[in-house]
Amino acid sequence: VVTWRGGMVAWADSSGVRLFDIESMSRVAHIDRPTGARTNLYPTISALRPSLVFERSDSLLIAWGDCLMAMLIREVVVASSKSKDDSAPKPKRKTVECTMAWELDCVACGLTPIDGKHVAVLGLLPSPADTSQTLDGMEEKFATPNMSRENEFAGGDNVLELQVINRVDGKSISNDKLQLLEAIDTSRLKKINGIIAANALEFNLLSSFAIPRMD
Repeated sequence: VVTWRGGMVAWADSSGVRLFDIESMSRVAHIDRPTGARTNLYPTISALRPSLVFERSDSLLIAWGDCLMAMLIREVVVASSKSKDDSAPKPKRKTVECTMAWELDCVACGLTPIDGKHVAVLGLLPSPADTSQTLDGMEEKFATPNMSRENEFAGGDNVLELQVINRVDGKSISNDKLQLLEAIDTSRLKKINGIIAANALEFNLLSSFAIPRMD
């Protein structure tokens, strides 16, 4: 996973997220892989992939596992005791500060910023234990002569959901479960089966919504 904005490049490996300044050709920071991105925490979900999105060249959003974070990149003056000339240009370096860190109730598959107060996250979360109401609703909406309650719906053990997260308190203000159904093959009278949502790599959030550029 690699993304860039302006002079900043961010990429992730198994150990965490790395930030690099291509203008000075120097490493800025290494952000450790969050605890919530451990694969053994979610045995029904594989391939926990990080999502990296630059809002601006100094602002990076990270969603990895059940963690949502925001990083602010600042440029600070490096104090030097060697130079006594106040008129001489002082060296600067970039630092990274975590301005937001929340635990999600899902495993993130993708994210996009909405505005200064909200972030949209596409994630996988466990299905409710009682699926009878879900099945009844789906049967009524997609009823066909060849469909029965034995058919499987909505992602098997996991449910795909689009959440709108408040940056201030990390709470979800909107949850929209996305029903996943395979196409019906009427020529062969194929049963309708729910798509098994188990691999986080199979889903991503692509948005045409654009926020004003601020750099």
